Parts: sequence; C-alpha cells; structure tokens
Amino acid sequence: MPLVIKDRVQETTTTTGTGTITLAGAVSGFQSFSVIGDRNTTFYSIVGGTEWELGIGTYTSSGTTLSRNTILESSNGGTAVNFSAGTKTVFCTYPAERSVYVDGSSIVPGATASLPVVSGGTGQTTYTDGQLLIGNTTGNTLTKATLTQGSGVTITNGSGSITISASGGGATGYGDVGTYATLHNTSTTATYSAGATESGSSLAVSCAIRTTTAQTASTTAAPAGTWRVMSNYNNNIANKSILVGTWLRIA
Repeated sequence: MPLVIKDRVQETTTTTGTGTITLAGAVSGFQSFSVIGDRNTTFYSIVGGTEWELGIGTYTSSGTTLSRNTILESSNGGTAVNFSAGTKTVFCTYPAERSVYVDGSSIVPGATASLPVVSGGTGQTTYTDGQLLIGNTTGNTLTKATLTQGSGVTITNGSGSITISASGGGATGYGDVGTYATLHNTSTTATYSAGATESGSSLAVSCAIRTTTAQTASTTAAPAGTWRVMSNYNNNIANKSILVGTWLRIA
C-alpha cells in the first residue's frame, strides 16, 4: 500500500513492548491516524520519557493499530524499543534520512534512492563505464545498455567516455576491410542476392576479354577475406555474360 504523509496527526498509546501499538485517540487539536487510510504506511515517531523511536509503520483501522515495520532511528541503537508502561505520544513525522531538500541549486536526498522516470529522473542509482540509457516501452522506463561492437569496429568504454574505432586502424589500401571493389565469381554460374557474403578465394578482380565466340573472365584473385555484395548478382560465363558486382570487404 502507498506511503502517506499527513500534517498534525498525533495520538497517544499505552502499549508496551516491541510490537504493534494500539492507538488511544487523537490529542486535542490534532488529527487521528485514520487520515492515513486503512493499511497505508506512514512515517511515525513514538516518544515516552527518554524512550523514543522513529520508523515506518502500517495503520490498520480495525483495532486502530500501528505496526512498526521499519525502525529508522531509536533510543535503542536503531532497533525496536521495548517501551515501558505509561502513556506515550505517537505522531506522523518526516525523517531527515528519508527527506528530499534543496541545497543551493542541488536537490539532495536524505538516503540513496532513485527518482523514477515519471518524476523526471532516470530510475537508476548506479552505472558502469560506457552505459547509456535507452527508452523502454515496457513500463515506460529507461534501461541501461552498452554499445555492441560489430565486424571491423572496436568499442572502448571509459570513465565518462565511449571510443569507437575501426579494428586494425581502419582501411588503408585496396582490399582492406571497409573498402569496396568490383569483383565477379570465378564459377561458371553464380547468383547472389544483395547482402550475401562470399570468401575472397571464390572471387576475382573484374575485367573481361571479349572474342568473337566467347567472353573470358579475368582470373586475378580478389584479396583474401570475406566480401559482401551490394546488389543482386548473376554470373553466367557459358552464356557469354559476365556480370560484375560491387563488393564490400567486411572481414
């Protein structure tokens, strides 16, 4: 159930021990805990002489009780106080360690907590080097993720930085990874769809010698590696047709 904070809520109790307390009614001029709402939680403080406790509790209208769920501070070293006999005061409060306040131009939380996306925050409290926040339709949240490097690309995550570079220093000459070439398949027939890949050992540098009876393909081998054709390709030497294609070396 939600945590509810209300002003001027104060009652008394004669409950002893460390368990749930029974509320005995509002102090004159104050509201009772009923304004918190049945089974809702709230910040409370119990004071009886030198005994005191600050925590988070759940109000239950049946029996008008307040459970002591989480102890934030107390006269018993931060644990539940074993209250003695006598009348104690019980009231709603706003603990310093759970407060949020403005210090100059900065918003300061009283404890480590995340500000949800719906409230203008990120919903995150910790990060690793290179993490980015990516929109996520599931719950309308922001998800932490890092970039994934692909073929020929190296990603280095640093403290507050991301460096993206080509593997091996990038393309420097013909046939290097990241360069294009006009090639054809050395097979009698070969058919590819755009985006298909082929080993350089099956490709040749494209040029052709035309005679009166046939067209002869160059057999100069293409640079080794893996190549990707950029458009649909069909090669048929038997039918005197050698179609060349533009290929990108990817590995």
